[in-house]
Amino acid sequence: MGIRTEAKLYRFAGVGAIAEHGIFNISYRGHVIGSAATQRASVAPASHSVVWADVKVDRVPTVAGMLMLQDITNNNTQLPVEVDGSLLAIAGPFRVHCKVHCDLVTDVSALPVAKFTHKKCTYAYMV
Repeated sequence: MGIRTEAKLYRFAGVGAIAEHGIFNISYRGHVIGSAATQRASVAPASHSVVWADVKVDRVPTVAGMLMLQDITNNNTQLPVEVDGSLLAIAGPFRVHCKVHCDLVTDVSALPVAKFTHKKCTYAYMV
């Protein structure tokens, strides 16, 4: 299944940045079930850019698929997933490795549109 969703990249400093391609794994209860990829994007100083992620849920193990169906049925079409990934950002002379972890709950009745009913993300940056 293919889904397209958006993310915002923020740049608060007075120098613009380039966000390189990013790869993000999507997991359900410890099983990697798919991935998302973002394209290269420019972010102007003290601004933000919207990037699109092409999401593919194409690696669902049988056991995970049965558990997912059970969760969807028991939780009124709500499915909890985790997303982990990273990208490299270049801002002036600095190269910053940006990591993200998100705990999401998605309403699968809205598919193929990504509708998140809960989103909690943590970010880490390494220069």
